[in-house]
Amino acid sequence: MRRLQSSTTAQHLRLNPRLVTIATAAAIAAMFLTASTQRAPAEPRDTNEAGCPDGLIGLSDAGTGVLLLKTQTPGCYLPAPRVVGDISVNIAGPVARTKVTQRFQNPADGWIEGIYVFPLPEGAAVDTLKMKIGEHFIEGEIKERQQARQIYEAAKSEGRKASLVEQERSNVFTNQVANIGPHETIAVQIEYQESLRFDAGRYHLRVPLVVAPRYSAPPRVNLVQYDSVARVTRSDPVPDRDRLNAPLVHPDLGKVNPVRLTVNLEAGFPLGDIASDSHAISVARNGTAAASITLADGDVPADKDFTFSFAPQPGAVPTVSLLKEHYGASDYLLALVMPPSAGAGVDQRHREAIFVLDNSGSMGGESIREAKESLLLALDRLTSADRFNVIRFDDTMTELYPRPVDATPQNVAYAKRFVSSIEARGGTVMLPAVLAALKDATPNDQTRLRQVIFLTDGEVGNEAELFTAIDQNIGRSRLFTVGIGSAPNAYFMSGAARAGRGTYTYIGVVDQVSGRMAELFSKLEHPVMTELAARWPDGMNSEAWPNPLPDLYDGQPIVVTVKANEADGTLVLSGNLGGLPWRTRILPRLVPRAV
Repeated sequence: MRRLQSSTTAQHLRLNPRLVTIATAAAIAAMFLTASTQRAPAEPRDTNEAGCPDGLIGLSDAGTGVLLLKTQTPGCYLPAPRVVGDISVNIAGPVARTKVTQRFQNPADGWIEGIYVFPLPEGAAVDTLKMKIGEHFIEGEIKERQQARQIYEAAKSEGRKASLVEQERSNVFTNQVANIGPHETIAVQIEYQESLRFDAGRYHLRVPLVVAPRYSAPPRVNLVQYDSVARVTRSDPVPDRDRLNAPLVHPDLGKVNPVRLTVNLEAGFPLGDIASDSHAISVARNGTAAASITLADGDVPADKDFTFSFAPQPGAVPTVSLLKEHYGASDYLLALVMPPSAGAGVDQRHREAIFVLDNSGSMGGESIREAKESLLLALDRLTSADRFNVIRFDDTMTELYPRPVDATPQNVAYAKRFVSSIEARGGTVMLPAVLAALKDATPNDQTRLRQVIFLTDGEVGNEAELFTAIDQNIGRSRLFTVGIGSAPNAYFMSGAARAGRGTYTYIGVVDQVSGRMAELFSKLEHPVMTELAARWPDGMNSEAWPNPLPDLYDGQPIVVTVKANEADGTLVLSGNLGGLPWRTRILPRLVPRAV
């Protein structure tokens, strides 16, 4: 829960690929050890299949969990002895903070530089790098990639110890460590945070322990004709292939690259089942909402990823938890609203459904077919107590009815014929359709939920204008975006859903249409709680996200993050639960910050 700074943290849990973490700077230069970078000449040896002397390997022979020490032979490396690694995961509500400590040892008599390849979750945000030399820790800094490399190279050439972590892919990082002394052990500690995935009533965490080998297409030789002269060119589709090679370790070698792993879980709500599909675990529960998890076999080889999940204790009413952490001069709160267990008896609500279909040229082909099939399925699910309308747009717009109509068999059949006749063409002028969909002729109607279902690929450039229009006109409506096609504009789709207090659903292939749409409309027909509102203690100067709160649906918890100068007092949460007023008060539970 560290530094959950409302919208900034919630929307940017990812390391920018242009940024790297470094552990060297002028302010901490005095903490680096100074040493000569000269090494004794290597003795002549026989060469192996990789062209390296016996005992050395090339990058193509190395990989996960191996620290490769540079030698005087270009392209040949000495594998460093493996020392057990430690992984500690602290979970607060739906947020996990992971600390990875890796220890490297130099077996040689000279000063060396190492390269280490390691995996991280795709959506993780790396924010800490520490390098331990003796009893001293050196804090890392975030720098632009080229600047960080220049600082690293300068420190290396001056004989100072330095470490450089670079993101090679969204889930592959490399760590370079310079000037490791003879027989010296150096520890590098990385910390990152991520949001847990909630699916099928459970929170899921995956801790990657393996950078699996990746197939890299070979360099291409191209024949290019210039008038009557033919030229041969060479291109490499994977120019950084040497930085992505991972080792393949034979199972006969036993526990290679052993790792210890612990999970400290503070769920904030009564816990049900705790399980791992990948490893045998030992679970020690601490009351109803907390637990400590360790690997039952102790040290294990890092030959497969660790997967872990936990479920809330089944209940018939929403569960609310409030976690609090103090960091720096501010308090950080995380409120978690869990819906009741599936099938807890939520009645179907009457709706006013406004369906918006993007039929612009970018939706041509498979996308428009998927969108139309989705809309036809939605029309079939309407009940006689519902009202609806259909809007289609390209660079023009058509509203099927002047205002929403009852979902009679005749009206629905007419709408289905209209949808079936739509073809993709023209530009994507979305703003008029958004404004038409949010126009509410009966804003005080409390008998029906007003839901706007927007089917589009979102390929527009005026996202900011559209977000403003949604924010200013949303009223009592809820906006649900459905991303259609192989590459929808997820930035717009998710942002529009947040502004509209709804959700974003992505449908990538036609085989997913019926299942994903049935899941979405079942959720829309059975909201657990509407008009959800949070009231913080009077006088608390705070920034909260999201604001306003969305509705609560089956299988979809709501997470609210708050930053405040001082957060004391009781949170009051209220809403409409099954047509009846609902209200609860809760005090925050202090979560100690991990050190």
